[in-house]
Amino acid sequence: MKNRSSIVLFLISLVFISSTYAQTYIIKGAGTSLNYSTDKSLGDIFLDSQTYVNNIAQEERNNSAIINQIGDKNKIILKTQSNTSDVTILQQGDYNNALIKVKANSISETVLQIGNYHKLIDFSTSSSIHNLELTQNGNRQNLIWHGGNSISEELIISMKGENQSIIVRNFN
Repeated sequence: MKNRSSIVLFLISLVFISSTYAQTYIIKGAGTSLNYSTDKSLGDIFLDSQTYVNNIAQEERNNSAIINQIGDKNKIILKTQSNTSDVTILQQGDYNNALIKVKANSISETVLQIGNYHKLIDFSTSSSIHNLELTQNGNRQNLIWHGGNSISEELIISMKGENQSIIVRNFN
């Protein structure tokens, strides 16, 4: 009898321990809330969150990073040094990686990784403006971006499909 109660207690504790690793995201604002109902698509939810963030007064934020991760084993390393920055990353899927180390006067970066096994490596250390809009939709998309110059100030990259790689080198 004592052995059974020990096993039941152990199983109940496993249930409570495993539930503590879930992610919960609640946004509270002055009279504003986001509706995460099940009838909205992921894209609509993402756009709603961006609208909410953009409604914040500009003088309240000079630097912001918004990260949304849905799935397993997604990883982001983000290091920026700037006067103003606005970085938004959405990872939906499994095993997506983003490594972003950028130094610029102004940074604006939007990354959408939808699918599995996407990789982004973004290194830039000496540009005045760093703007990137990246969409990786599919599986195993890779983008490596080194440096920055006036040609790449307004870079928009859309990758769709399977197993694609792009390397962008920007040097003066």
